[in-house]
Amino acid sequence: LMLAFLKNITGPLLDPLQFAYRVNSMGLHYILQHLDKPGTYSRIWFVDFSSAFSTIIPDILQNKLTQLSVPTSICQLITSFLTDRQQLVMLGKLTSGTHTISAGAPQGCVLSSLLFSLYTNDCTSKDPSVKLLKFADDTTVIGLIQDGDESAYRQEVEQLSVWCSHNNLELNTLKTVEMTVDFRRNTPALTPLTIMNSTVAAVDSFKFLGTNISQDLKWDIHIDSIVKKARQSKSDIRRLQRTVRTVDRIIGVHLPNLQDLYISRVKKRAGNTIKDPSHQDTTCLHFSPQADCDDSAASPYLPASPLPVIAALHQAPDGSG
Repeated sequence: LMLAFLKNITGPLLDPLQFAYRVNSMGLHYILQHLDKPGTYSRIWFVDFSSAFSTIIPDILQNKLTQLSVPTSICQLITSFLTDRQQLVMLGKLTSGTHTISAGAPQGCVLSSLLFSLYTNDCTSKDPSVKLLKFADDTTVIGLIQDGDESAYRQEVEQLSVWCSHNNLELNTLKTVEMTVDFRRNTPALTPLTIMNSTVAAVDSFKFLGTNISQDLKWDIHIDSIVKKARQSKSDIRRLQRTVRTVDRIIGVHLPNLQDLYISRVKKRAGNTIKDPSHQDTTCLHFSPQADCDDSAASPYLPASPLPVIAALHQAPDGSG
């Protein structure tokens, strides 16, 4: 109830680049649009916070909630919830002593992610050439560099570091990395990014929100990762299918084939996407003529598209993949 209430009040006031609790939103287009211009490249700083949810200061959060038009009584209730919490650790039959905690949001609490999003809502970029994207505690700074001028990007990075120190957030410099997307023919050596006297590691690819993003903006690494996981679970699926067939014989009732269940779920998801005009991928999918003739075939078909979140789906009439 509290989650729905807070989302309803604060939703219109949230930073438009805060993508948590927002459906059908993405930030990849900022890079794609920028790279269409000559003499451009992008530097992407993937920020990692140390124990992000545990660093929230209730009094600071209460002030931020007040600025977001949250009623005073609700602000006080949330502050009371976060302060003087009694916690202990249980390991088997052993129990530690209690410890009083008056900072942070409880791990696993349905409110924690939203409270952190509201806590960092005022952390934004002041320069239009620098995008500060947030998904709860996952933060990414994208510098859209033109003609080699990185001053705005580096200034915003420094401002983020200052904001963190003022709001009790600690940057994990060991896990914070940077990736450069540069398609210029003559690429000069770029000066490394430095945070708190520590050089940020440069990487060729990074797994962000479950998606492997590479500096060439191709999806080979991500696809290879998915295929590897699929191969690892293939034997488990085969064993499960044998179990289904055994149960068939025992109870004398035909159970659905796993492949048929998969196809029906895929068709349902794709159909819902096509019917939703607000979905970012609705124009990328259409039903193939084959599906009209053979309902057992997986119907969604996808033409070439830069979007990584959709894959072409095809099922032969004979049931083979």
